[in-house]
Amino acid sequence: MITLGVYQLKRARSYAEEHADSIDLTDPNLEFPIQSCTDTNAHDIIRIRFQSAHKKSSQYYTYIQFDPNQILASYCTCRSGPRVVGCCSHVAAGIRFLGYERHQLETNQQPSSTNFVNLHYCDSISDYEDSSDEDNDARYSSTR
Repeated sequence: MITLGVYQLKRARSYAEEHADSIDLTDPNLEFPIQSCTDTNAHDIIRIRFQSAHKKSSQYYTYIQFDPNQILASYCTCRSGPRVVGCCSHVAAGIRFLGYERHQLETNQQPSSTNFVNLHYCDSISDYEDSSDEDNDARYSSTR
């Protein structure tokens, strides 16, 4: 069974590819348009404008607030954007690109559709271990 979280990860890479107009998200010359907030009280917020995959006339604004160590909050204007838990594919795309893809040293020109094959079988893998009690005490929050 494929869960909603797997779908978001699959879509995240494809949204990033569409936004950058490239399947090689590791290219150092890649343009991935990001807007930064000019308000001095909100200088830690970026905005990314994503084209809707379903409606060519629709665009969504994804906002990500961060500090040097973590994502503090996120919001997207898409229908799935205002969530209490998790994030939509647009937010996942921005975080994946900024936090992972642009820092890779090796070229990865696999289109996003190839990632789904690996994720599809994740439920059948038995090589997982339970987290420790210490991990269960961790608290996660998207706000300060």
